[in-house]
Amino acid sequence: HIKAINPPRDPGVITSEHAVFNLHRAVSLGRGRVALCEGPVSAVKAADDATCVWGKQVSPHQITELVRAGVEEVDLWLDGPSEREPEGAWPEMRALAPVLQLFFRAVRLVFHPAGDPGDYTRAQNAEIRSRAVLQQRPNLLRIA
Repeated sequence: HIKAINPPRDPGVITSEHAVFNLHRAVSLGRGRVALCEGPVSAVKAADDATCVWGKQVSPHQITELVRAGVEEVDLWLDGPSEREPEGAWPEMRALAPVLQLFFRAVRLVFHPAGDPGDYTRAQNAEIRSRAVLQQRPNLLRIA
């Protein structure tokens, strides 16, 4: 079965780096907190407030869309380990967290145990998300 649905990559059209799938619905729930998943199937299976950023990166355009939509907190929820990717997207999540912290009040990392949220039920995903790890903001002010 095909589990990927991606925007076109044709010239002159909005590409995946400009779009955040399900953003308006996620924000309309009124919580100010959304989950960022890799693909649309993962977002649909993860939670009502889950979105997808079409991969392991979050572009400046996508960050702008999230901020404009009123998002205050993000749960970064990319794929977990697999046979093809033994660490999953955990390295990318750790690298993205400090960047996202510049724009959002809270950033949490959801470490999926294996595969992606699209492979699990909503109940299983809710339990996995409940263990999200809040990232501490780096102390940028140092007094000598």
